[in-house]
This record gives sequence, C-alpha cells and structure tokens, in this order.
Amino acid sequence: MTRKQVLRWCIQIFLTYILIGSVYFFSGFLYNFCIGKQNVFSPLIGVPLTLSGWPWMVYADLIHINKLGLRIPTVLALSTILIILIIFIAKRYKNSTY
Repeated sequence: MTRKQVLRWCIQIFLTYILIGSVYFFSGFLYNFCIGKQNVFSPLIGVPLTLSGWPWMVYADLIHINKLGLRIPTVLALSTILIILIIFIAKRYKNSTY
C-alpha cells in the first residue's frame, strides 16, 4: 500500500466511525422524543460524547438486552455497521485485480 492509500483508508475508517456514531445518537434522540422521555444532554454535549463512545454504548445495550429489550438505536447502529462492511468488501473486490 502506498502512503496515499493508507491515508485514504484511515480517512474512510474515521468517517465511518463518525457516521455510525451519528446514526446511533440521532436514532436514540428520536427514540427518546417519541416515547416522551426527556433527553439529559443537549445535542451540543450529547453528540461529541456519543460520537466518541458509541461502541461501548452498543456493547452495553447488548449486554443488558434482557433488562432493556432490543432498542431501536442498537438495531440501527448494528445494521449500519453491516451495510458499511458490505460496501467496504464490495469496493475491495471491485478494485482488486486477479
């Protein structure tokens, strides 16, 4: 891999991380709004906190699935991960030459 390819790959991973965190935050924000639960933090504080720690939040949701149930933000975050993995794999096979 060249330096340019490594940089492009790192940027893609970073943007993917931000995208999945955004999906998790906004789906949780809308979920709380729909059920009438007040959000604790404003989006100015909640977005950076969620973007930095969404993998641990999804993990905690999966651990406590028996008590909390399967929540919409968790399902959307996991499905976004799956879709992005499919896109990355498809791009990898499309760009590879045999």
